[in-house]
Amino acid sequence: MTSTGVLATETFTFGAHQNFSANLTFGCGKLTNGTIAGASGIMGVSPGPLSVLKQLSITKFSYCLTPFTDHKTSPVMFGAMADLGKYKTTGKVQTIPLLKNPVEDIYYYVPMVGISIGSKRLDVPEAILALRPDGTGGTVLDSATTLAYLVEPAFKELKKAVMEGMKLPAANRSIDDYPVCFELPRGMSMEGVQVPPLVLHFAGDAEMSLPRDSYFQEPSPGMMCLAVMQAPFEGAPNVIGNVQQQNMHVLYDLGNRKFSYAPTKCDSI
Repeated sequence: MTSTGVLATETFTFGAHQNFSANLTFGCGKLTNGTIAGASGIMGVSPGPLSVLKQLSITKFSYCLTPFTDHKTSPVMFGAMADLGKYKTTGKVQTIPLLKNPVEDIYYYVPMVGISIGSKRLDVPEAILALRPDGTGGTVLDSATTLAYLVEPAFKELKKAVMEGMKLPAANRSIDDYPVCFELPRGMSMEGVQVPPLVLHFAGDAEMSLPRDSYFQEPSPGMMCLAVMQAPFEGAPNVIGNVQQQNMHVLYDLGNRKFSYAPTKCDSI
């Protein structure tokens, strides 16, 4: 998404009971490409200098994205409230470092080192997932991006493994932005299809196991599509989007440059 407009400052008020006001710099978009699905705007929580976090000196925040199909509010916590130990999770809490881009520190980079489908490790060299000294490549977490993106060699390996393992006929056409789709039996939804988890491996033996609904979607009735795209250009980062972060309570500890996460029923927080 790109937006053209004006940069301004205004007084923002937060809180329903105890109000807190602050003067913030914000962008007023007059021409925006892309979609924000009816939202009034986007709250920037990147490491960049104009993000809400930097302007308010917030060094810790967490969120838990409810599933797309639930249409329920997703909780976001800042400061002392951002503590995974205060909330019930459905799996163990894992912690990995947040990497610093040596050129432009505006994204949250994590040390992804491999990919598996179920117990099968894909032939994806660690080097093609790594952040390079010139600031290109790497793997970023992005709550504003819907689907995941993988660099070409990794995407081709994942596509091959999915095509070989799926017991459904491949669709003879792509749907919207989804390049890999399958035809569901008449009258069946994606809920009736079992697939192994997609596992993202990180440095230090940490893993993020993604169930079916975190890497497949049903964009139209009768079609089940891989929610992973090929990165658009050479040097682009791999991206872990918000579909992959559904029902995952994630915590960004910027002061200690750490990222923690745990499977969670987000609508129960």
